[in-house]
Amino acid sequence: MFWCEFRLSIVGGRFLSHGECWRMTVPRWVYSDYVKVLETALACLPVGLVVTLLADRGFVHADLLHWLRQQHWHYRIRLTGDTLVRLSNRQVVPVAKLCPPKGAAHFYHSIYLLGESIGPVHLALAQLDEPAQDPWYVRQR
Repeated sequence: MFWCEFRLSIVGGRFLSHGECWRMTVPRWVYSDYVKVLETALACLPVGLVVTLLADRGFVHADLLHWLRQQHWHYRIRLTGDTLVRLSNRQVVPVAKLCPPKGAAHFYHSIYLLGESIGPVHLALAQLDEPAQDPWYVRQR
């Protein structure tokens, strides 16, 4: 079993008890398990608020991306290296193939995710100049 934590904080406004927190135990990272928590958060938020979801690699799901778009939420989600992206030249590659050398960062605009029509989004890639550090692949909308 895994557990995941959702923390809702209002930046530039009041905090909900220093970041209202929902914790749930899930058998795996499945959209149908955690969307209920996101819908609860949505119900708590004032209409018209600009929301940005920050998530780690376990949350790269087409259903989530579609849900976020329907809610007009922004997102920054870390990708795994095997996540497929479609570049502006229509080439589909795993994001790890685009990884910059250590100490560098690359940015891609108007790409599509998961080999599907999820996008256009921006992709930021960075690799720290430190030993034993995983590269960072972050997509944003």
